[in-house]
Amino acid sequence: MKKRTVDEVKQMINEVWAPESEHSFDKIKSEVTYTGSSGIWMISLSKMYEAPGLSFNKLKQVADFFDTDKISDERWGHGGCSSCDYGSEYGFTLIVGGEDD
Repeated sequence: MKKRTVDEVKQMINEVWAPESEHSFDKIKSEVTYTGSSGIWMISLSKMYEAPGLSFNKLKQVADFFDTDKISDERWGHGGCSSCDYGSEYGFTLIVGGEDD
């Protein structure tokens, strides 16, 4: 697995998911953490109303960026307003790498 910095990972996120984030309410939130002792990257992406897209093409770009095929995801979300869903947040966390990578 290629060694990367948090800034490099954030730049990759912007490049891969930027086309989806055109409107202010559509902005993708991201959080990136790295656990050096286990070699695991946790990349959380979310949006209001619906989760950002997670296609094979996007996963392949992440895999190529890190030079690994060790990627899994956990999807999550919580609703907002009962009539319009304002304030909701839906997303996923990519778990990349591990000790054996």
